[in-house]
Amino acid sequence: MFEIRPELVVFPKDSADVQSLIKLVGEKKNQLPNYLLRPAVPVLDMAGGAINDSIIVDFNRHFTKIEKVTPTEAQTQPGVFYRDFEKETLKQHALMPSYPASRELCTVGGMVANNSGGEKSLEFGRSRIS
Repeated sequence: MFEIRPELVVFPKDSADVQSLIKLVGEKKNQLPNYLLRPAVPVLDMAGGAINDSIIVDFNRHFTKIEKVTPTEAQTQPGVFYRDFEKETLKQHALMPSYPASRELCTVGGMVANNSGGEKSLEFGRSRIS
């Protein structure tokens, strides 16, 4: 087994922090070492347990609000664990059917970012940004 250590891990508190980070990386792009520019977007979120030697943005600390859940739609922040989200959807007799096998550990933002699928994906489709 091997380890890849990121150059930097950040824990934004709000969207202004995320915007500031993206702006800073864009402004300093020419000053950053080449390895921080892999892939083309050097800022990665923790979607799917991101592994990179670049900059990791961890939304699990502060972006954890479940904003709205109805029987037909929901809105959450990206750091919400699916296990917590599922409890709220089940209260509405609803289910996000594309949950992966890692649903106890994954976040809703990670599911969407990775086009996650699961046991009900063939019938209902995968998670994705439309």
